[in-house]
Amino acid sequence: MSVLARRVVTISAVVALVMATVVVSALATATSGRSYRGSPGNNYNLCAEAEIVTPNMDNNAWTISQDYNTGCWNDNYSAPSGWLGAYAMGYRDGAYCGTTGFYYNSVSTYRFGVGSVLCSNPSGTQAFKTGADSKGWNPSTLSYVNYTAVQSPNQNG
Repeated sequence: MSVLARRVVTISAVVALVMATVVVSALATATSGRSYRGSPGNNYNLCAEAEIVTPNMDNNAWTISQDYNTGCWNDNYSAPSGWLGAYAMGYRDGAYCGTTGFYYNSVSTYRFGVGSVLCSNPSGTQAFKTGADSKGWNPSTLSYVNYTAVQSPNQNG
């Protein structure tokens, strides 16, 4: 193989590696992981998860329902329509940017979420994060139980 052919192959390999790195870094997510929040009723638990997703710095909040006493890792309780509420809050460099407001599931599901780009992203490097609030319907008291927020780790953008 000639020197020129080796250089073309080497340059092609470097370009492919750089392109793969750009694609992977473009899909980065910082997540709080699932966190147990409580039991709004006698038959299910609520867990919450907050995440910030690059490249747009999407703020996502998730509320997850679980069978009572099964922790946050078994997706096994499908909550009826209207029982799960989720609310995302956006932060840039520690300052509050905005919120999605509370939304509620419109169909039976075990995982319900909301998300939006809540903070502007000016040039330069900033640290973004998401706070996620959850609500669950208590069928005994016919009211929602609100749980404290979980927060994602910072994601630089």
